[in-house]
Amino acid sequence: AAGLRSRVDFADLSRPFVIAHRGGSLQVPEHTMEGYRVAVGQGSAVIEQDVSRLADGGLGVMHDGTVDRMTTSSGNVADHTSATWKQLDIDASVTLGGGWPDGLRPPLFEEVLTEFGNRVLLCAEAKSGDAMGPMIDALERHGVRPTSVLLQSFALADCRLALSRGWHVIWLGSTDVARAA
Repeated sequence: AAGLRSRVDFADLSRPFVIAHRGGSLQVPEHTMEGYRVAVGQGSAVIEQDVSRLADGGLGVMHDGTVDRMTTSSGNVADHTSATWKQLDIDASVTLGGGWPDGLRPPLFEEVLTEFGNRVLLCAEAKSGDAMGPMIDALERHGVRPTSVLLQSFALADCRLALSRGWHVIWLGSTDVARAA
């Protein structure tokens, strides 16, 4: 993983900073390891993931609740196991007008942590109601520093869980800044 920085924290970033949303989805196939690598190679210090719990307890990275829009398959994200997740094909023929290679796959959160944890800042959103606890477990298992992660959720209960376990979190469920704080 050439070119990746080491020991970067959110506190070190100048403000404002840019987050490669879905890995830079206006330029690359969203939520793919290849897309994350392009974003990081272009100097993005922060990459964002949308994380959902899979049927076997694994964590898949995809924005939607179904795989229909992004892959050649159909069905609910939550119905996949980690094994079937790794069999999905990103529909490269339609992603950003084509031109991307075949064989792109949506990652498991564990893969993102293995390659990018502690080397790139992560902004990970719990997309399913049962994902935050397992996301934190995975971050801790990989030894990812809380200072290099911003967790996010629309569910206040997820935010409280993250805070209680020592993680920084953004509550996406309010437009009232004082209430959200």
